[in-house]
Amino acid sequence: MKTYKILLVLTMILGVAYFTLDRQLYYYGKNDFNLYHRLPLKIKPEYRPDFEDGFVLKDKYGFTIAAKGNTYKFNEQDILINEVINYCFDAKKLIAHVVDVNGVKYHIEFLSNNEHQLKQEIVASVRNDGKAYSPNENKCINIKGNKKHIKRIELSRNYIMFVFTVLFIILCYKTIRKFKNSK
Repeated sequence: MKTYKILLVLTMILGVAYFTLDRQLYYYGKNDFNLYHRLPLKIKPEYRPDFEDGFVLKDKYGFTIAAKGNTYKFNEQDILINEVINYCFDAKKLIAHVVDVNGVKYHIEFLSNNEHQLKQEIVASVRNDGKAYSPNENKCINIKGNKKHIKRIELSRNYIMFVFTVLFIILCYKTIRKFKNSK
């Protein structure tokens, strides 16, 4: 009976640890469960391998709004995004820091459309200065320079899931055995 209680408590602790790590990986687009809607405007981060154009920010309909290949207008010229470096957000807006194909850095600010003349739900404005955001006021997620940290969290989450699964199977086996012995 004591072993059963220890297994039960350990399984619950590992389950909580798993969901905590999975929630951290949400911001990098590497989460397993789609339970988290923490970004404004229902924007969702998604990880893609480099051969599929890398990290992506999508709107609630699944269209990419910041990804390799997206084009935006800035000073009457087209900006073709080459990669998303990081992004910052607060309760009402999201700012993606991107690099175009020429190596120039831009900030794309996504806001809710308050003017109903356009049928878009999200309005994007492009800037090439750093005045679009304040890292102190916004939560920032570093995609490009944080790969080792992301891999460590992902590896920890996967190990915890493996141990959780083994403990859960053992717990189920002990529960079935306990009920068979009681009859």
